[in-house]
Amino acid sequence: MNCTNPVPEREREKKEKKEKRKKKIERKKRRGRKKERERKKERARGKELGALAGLSAQMGVWEARIKAGSTASFSFMDEHLQTQRNELPVSIKDCIPGHLEILPAELESYSDDTPLHIS
Repeated sequence: MNCTNPVPEREREKKEKKEKRKKKIERKKRRGRKKERERKKERARGKELGALAGLSAQMGVWEARIKAGSTASFSFMDEHLQTQRNELPVSIKDCIPGHLEILPAELESYSDDTPLHIS
């Protein structure tokens, strides 16, 4: 009569099941970490686009201020004009708004075909 002890075999089966569970959990963790990295990249991308949209919107404010004769939005130019006791030359006053109109489109060209929603 050949009698084998079933206890070691059950122990081996338990170990195998435990190892399979560990491997399965590790695969899920890896997939989760990969998805989290992708979500972080997407959030960062959204923040960049938001910052560009905000900057583009701010340019409209700067343009209106320059047209009104205020250089406060441009601190270095404002300081220079005040120390020299000069007014903003007409040629520059006419030139800056044109550049500020073009800049948002230029910034948008850096955003990988994702439109900047400027309101």
